[in-house]
Amino acid sequence: MQVWVPDCPGAGCFANGIDQECAWHVHDMERCRSIYGDDCDATDTARKAQQVTAMPVSSGNYNVDGYVCLGTKTDIWYPSTGGPYPFVIYLHGSGGGDDGRSSQFASVASTGLVVVAPVTGGYPGGNCSSKTEWEDAVTAWTSSKSGGSNLSPGLAKVDWSKTGIWGYSMGGKTTPEASIQQPMGASAVVCSHDARNSTVLGVPALYITGTEDDMSSPPSVMLQQFDEDSDSRKIFANLQGGEHTWPITRGTMNPWIAKFFGCELSGRSSDCDSVYGSGSGTLCAANNYAQCNVVQPSAIAV
Repeated sequence: MQVWVPDCPGAGCFANGIDQECAWHVHDMERCRSIYGDDCDATDTARKAQQVTAMPVSSGNYNVDGYVCLGTKTDIWYPSTGGPYPFVIYLHGSGGGDDGRSSQFASVASTGLVVVAPVTGGYPGGNCSSKTEWEDAVTAWTSSKSGGSNLSPGLAKVDWSKTGIWGYSMGGKTTPEASIQQPMGASAVVCSHDARNSTVLGVPALYITGTEDDMSSPPSVMLQQFDEDSDSRKIFANLQGGEHTWPITRGTMNPWIAKFFGCELSGRSSDCDSVYGSGSGTLCAANNYAQCNVVQPSAIAV
């Protein structure tokens, strides 16, 4: 069991002034209290107020041959009980590895997802780039499905008809291309702090950026990608003050990534209401955004 309580200021672990963001990541209160003491009580209250259900999570790794970004290790996080669950593939940034987010993946998996991350090399390395990393999503999916429980007990818990792609930075750029590859048949994607080729997208998408992201896909580029996406369900979230590395250092949007996949892959109406709705308790009301646009049959913008 992994527990993540970031080193945030304030009692109860406040992130960005909203303690739900840190609180959400705690899914083993007994261990949390043993490490952080009374802060966990305030954290637990905030988590319950956000109505987050967290399952016990198991983790492991297995080897997959054929990644273009070099390497074979593939990390996995999955609910310890129950199933089947949707399958989510994480595509890393140019630095490679898991972007230092293993405990974050455990938290996302705890909502009822099997999350895998190819722990491969970055750019430049081998044939690894934003133009090729999508191939590793295909390789991870096909090898994981064919190997099943022989590779990891978590793969026996997968509903292979429900796949999501979650890309950050370089991985975000390659995510739209990954989404159209068969036989994966991705049903939803997250492009975090980078995106390209969004005209090919035909599934719901969550675009995440921040006003202080000055890398190759600043907010203006991410908004353009959002606009080029013709799908009828999509979200653009531009965090005020958000930097390119916030997904790694803060994980502010992880609860909403989990809810987005919970809506689009698991079909949970409560998650759909949270991510696409308006007012208290919804994505666009949860943080300080420079811009938050939701497009669906009844669209909102704040």
